[in-house]
Amino acid sequence: MSLARFHPREHYSKLGESYQFLPFRFDRRGKGDYLLTNEVGEYIVLSAANFRTFTTHRATPHDPYYLDLKAKHFLSDNQSSAHIELLASKYRTKKSFLDGFTKLHIFVTSLRCNQSCPYCQVSRQGSDADKRVFDMSPEVLRRSVDLMLSSPAPHITMEFQGGEPLVNFDLVKDAVHLTKSLNETVGKQIDYVVCTNLSMLTDDHLEFCKENNLVISTSLDGPEFLHDKNRPLSNGTASHTIVTKNITRAQEALGVEAVSALMTTTKNSLNYAREIVDEYLRMNLGSLFVRDLNPFGFAVKTVASIGYDVGDFIRFYKEILDYINRCNSTCHSVIYGVVSTYAKESNKDEAG
Repeated sequence: MSLARFHPREHYSKLGESYQFLPFRFDRRGKGDYLLTNEVGEYIVLSAANFRTFTTHRATPHDPYYLDLKAKHFLSDNQSSAHIELLASKYRTKKSFLDGFTKLHIFVTSLRCNQSCPYCQVSRQGSDADKRVFDMSPEVLRRSVDLMLSSPAPHITMEFQGGEPLVNFDLVKDAVHLTKSLNETVGKQIDYVVCTNLSMLTDDHLEFCKENNLVISTSLDGPEFLHDKNRPLSNGTASHTIVTKNITRAQEALGVEAVSALMTTTKNSLNYAREIVDEYLRMNLGSLFVRDLNPFGFAVKTVASIGYDVGDFIRFYKEILDYINRCNSTCHSVIYGVVSTYAKESNKDEAG
């Protein structure tokens, strides 16, 4: 059995004279063309013929795809080193979350909740469930705060989630007071966030948030008919009227910029992209976080009735983004769209 011989060294040096490959991945698609991606999130689709030309070092600056490959950091030539510096800058930016290690610290103060959302990812418990079993204990809180403050990051976020954190708000208050006390010797910059469905909001909650600079992240799935279908209270009553009223209360007490919201996309949402955006504009919410279903908790059981495929979600997101762009160009209200999982990674999670 004979082994294949390598080409001589001169063969490879000649091939590399025109350009060099930069790190990339590729995959052949169903139609025979190739999808190329790289470490900074760039991508390009090449026909099979163009892919062979590129990968055998026969592409030239006269080819229509050559400059795209260069601009998107799939190749490097001898004309300039600026694109290499830009590639390094993009990579540093993309990996900047590693600087200082963990910056977001999520405290699940309770698994109890007064809503019964079919897509709940945390397998929430009823608000009257046993506190000793489903609420965070003071001992766990103390250890968690110590761990958070040991992070090397100088600027961290302490985020309270559930369940519904307002059912155990005394622990939220204890957590903030404890953190501020211990931080006097640590000296970190700390942001505080409460992820709440807002249905239990009281003036005492708002007063504490204002005094201690807590911001609110809530859930608004769209107009009344859609929100109430997706996010009923556990007793079966509607929640939209309560939530929107309390969004306004929180905005008035804490400032518009201190209240943000996300929506979770179900099969019921897919035909109402414009209505969802209009509801966020009506509520003076400056951003719209479009969240897809996560296959955890109750959502595993309900996916057959409220789920969809990736293509449906992407079409829905594109419709929302297009409508946001049109709204921003024709009206005074400005809203920004972001998305998780399928299109963009995010630290935000479901509120409530």
